[in-house]
Amino acid sequence: MESPRRGRTGRSDEREGSFLFDKSDRCNLYPLPEDDAENGYTYPVAQYDHNPPPGFPCGADVGHAVSGGFVYRGGDVPKLRDKYLFADLVDGRVMYTENREMRRGKPSAQIHELTLFDERGNEVTTPVLAGDRRVDLRLGRDGDDELYLLAKANGKIWKIVGTKKITRDRDVHPALSPYLVSHYDFERPRGDVERDRGPSGTDIDLINGGSDMRVKDGAFRGSRRSLQIRNADPVTGRLAWKAGVYDDDADGVESLSRFNGVKGTTVMGWFKMTGENPSLNTNTPAPDDRYNAVGLAGVLAGNSDGHGVRALLELIDVGGELRLVALGRRVDTGASQTFAASEDWRTLLPQGEWVHLAATFDYANGTMALYKNGRPIPGFYTRTDDPWGNSAPGEETTSATNPRGIKIGGSFPQDGSERNPCNCRMDSLMFLDSSLTKLEVNQQFRRVER
Repeated sequence: MESPRRGRTGRSDEREGSFLFDKSDRCNLYPLPEDDAENGYTYPVAQYDHNPPPGFPCGADVGHAVSGGFVYRGGDVPKLRDKYLFADLVDGRVMYTENREMRRGKPSAQIHELTLFDERGNEVTTPVLAGDRRVDLRLGRDGDDELYLLAKANGKIWKIVGTKKITRDRDVHPALSPYLVSHYDFERPRGDVERDRGPSGTDIDLINGGSDMRVKDGAFRGSRRSLQIRNADPVTGRLAWKAGVYDDDADGVESLSRFNGVKGTTVMGWFKMTGENPSLNTNTPAPDDRYNAVGLAGVLAGNSDGHGVRALLELIDVGGELRLVALGRRVDTGASQTFAASEDWRTLLPQGEWVHLAATFDYANGTMALYKNGRPIPGFYTRTDDPWGNSAPGEETTSATNPRGIKIGGSFPQDGSERNPCNCRMDSLMFLDSSLTKLEVNQQFRRVER
């Protein structure tokens, strides 16, 4: 953004804002040379960069392009007066700088992002309002200099009518709100049932431990409690602690119907290893036999016995080595596909350390991904064929059945058996009916990072 004064601007093949640009290196910018004043360049008074979040490829634009740009002079929103307003054309973020800071020859003005609210006072994003992740946002004003937003994605126009102070809900990023089905934060100190904070209202049972499973160990600022999961101990008679919901009738768990015939799913949350994993196998007589998996969290298939899944975040044995995986099944009676992390699971989940994990399942395109602390985890598919049958004719969605439940910390949420228990803690578990983008996963992590 340049001040409206005559001068020589920098050529795009020589400068990127107030940085030196090297055409042979498109991933980095460099400081200006000491004699730069001799070149006579005029630099921007504010700069909006393209820097991707940590761990993203250098060519992954996060700041896309500036849309609009004017100083608000209207009377309806006095808190915005004398602020220079603009937006990101693609993702629809609305931002401002202080007009008084935008002076040629001075340090670049600081850019601030505005939070938007709908007419009911709920925090919202322009992709949600536009119904499209590419918003194509424009800013406009009327004869009284009042501010309007236009999304070319759906042709709608919104008027900005005021500002307010807020106490921000730090749990769920507004970009995820349209896709959130169930969310469990384990903050309620008592009771054997964990209430769903998401819109589905799918409460889960805290199995065999009840209130004792909620421990004072929040994963992030603002969180006070988490859920303790542990294996059974036949010697002492201690039962396995796990959580979930299960219904084996023809309709499954009807409150989870948004996972019926869905194109994508995401399972995410905070995890902390607190004991030995994998656990000794209580289903075999061999004293040193261990389970070949460690259950984290997942959505059950529509025909599940409490073990079979539609979307699962777990540690399982892959080629004789335990790995963090996303395991998905598109069709209830079909085969599963597994995306396994290349990195050692003990590095990804260090003992005693909170880690944010996410697994995404894009059933329409036949792809999956894993993330740690908002960054993609390199990995590989364990099958090279087409286990989800995506090459067959027809729309690629999951089976048109309601899931039979959610399982957390091992299989069989109906408590019929122990399988793949986890000695760990979990916090802020979310189940969503969309395969989130890399940016959305990163936004959620950054919203509540420790």
